[in-house]
Amino acid sequence: MKIRKNFIYLLVGVIIGFAAFLLFGAIMSHYDPGTFLTEHPKRFGDTKIWAFTADALWRTDEKYSNVGKVLLMKRNDAPFLYAETDKDGKITDIAITDENKNVRFKLKTLKSSGKWGNAMYCRDKGYFVGEFYHDFDFDGQFDTKALYDKNGERVSRHIYIGDGVWKEAQHIERGKAAVDDKFYIFSNDFGWQRNK
Repeated sequence: MKIRKNFIYLLVGVIIGFAAFLLFGAIMSHYDPGTFLTEHPKRFGDTKIWAFTADALWRTDEKYSNVGKVLLMKRNDAPFLYAETDKDGKITDIAITDENKNVRFKLKTLKSSGKWGNAMYCRDKGYFVGEFYHDFDFDGQFDTKALYDKNGERVSRHIYIGDGVWKEAQHIERGKAAVDDKFYIFSNDFGWQRNK
């Protein structure tokens, strides 16, 4: 009789302990999304979602030394959204890819203001093909475009000066452009303006 009673106490203790462990895991997963495991993604509909530290992927690559955490979303086992934070936990990059892992849209935060900027839309086959658009200040209007041939060679670059007009630039670098012996400067408030 005493053995049976001790067994019941043991069984109840194991059940209560297991339930408490599950409750603790659920609370941690809710309050600290960084507890996601790469082997066990979360789900939203038919989308799998992982969050993990960059060290798990790129321990020795210096290029990723400032990357803190990574968010990855997959549908049908093909990644379609990627985001990363810096070591301080601030989101720095977001990229949307196609089923072949080619980047279609990329967005970065501007170091100067912390706002979104450097939005780029492109078709990528390991190199650029067709039109590549860039929105410096993320205001919904692309500011430059580049045209690439089927071999990934750049054919031309253009700046948007307003009213639906694109002008071919001979040179674009760091917010400055040369167009037919005229110089343009880019500002977040006014876009491309002719330098007088």
